Amino acid sequence: MVKPCLYQKYKKLAGHIGIWSAALNGDLGRVKHLIQKAEDPSQPDSAGYTALHYASRNGHYAVCQFLLENGAKCDAQTHGGATALHRASYCGHTEIARLLLSHGSNPRVVDGDGMTSLHKAAERGHGDICSLLLQHSPALKAVRDRKARLACDLLPCNSDLRDLLSS
Repeated sequence: MVKPCLYQKYKKLAGHIGIWSAALNGDLGRVKHLIQKAEDPSQPDSAGYTALHYASRNGHYAVCQFLLENGAKCDAQTHGGATALHRASYCGHTEIARLLLSHGSNPRVVDGDGMTSLHKAAERGHGDICSLLLQHSPALKAVRDRKARLACDLLPCNSDLRDLLSS
């Protein structure tokens, strides 16, 4: 016989694994089903990642949009300080970055390494995202990470972005 409180905890955990997995895989139908069952869209996993982090990282626009429309916190941070905007910026998902910014995501948030979303986009050479972030916050150019690096210091060699990010 399974104790009710143990079963309840297992059911809750299984639901959260479900929403993280569904978001990671872009399974909008499953995400909708779990949210309708009163799942918290901002519930973090053991590393602090939310469903929005997973959907943003993997480019699942419709899932991100649904989560944001249903109360997901756009600036929730992982244990390492990353937001969904950090993940979208690093992975080159411009439209998701635009969506997050339109829902109030703060591009000035720094992660545990002191990096903004601009650092993350620059590191991977994502020019469209760099431009988008600078439109929202031109002061990002001057932000240094914990190693005293500007976003322009992280650009891949021979990057056309150097002029955009250099003062």
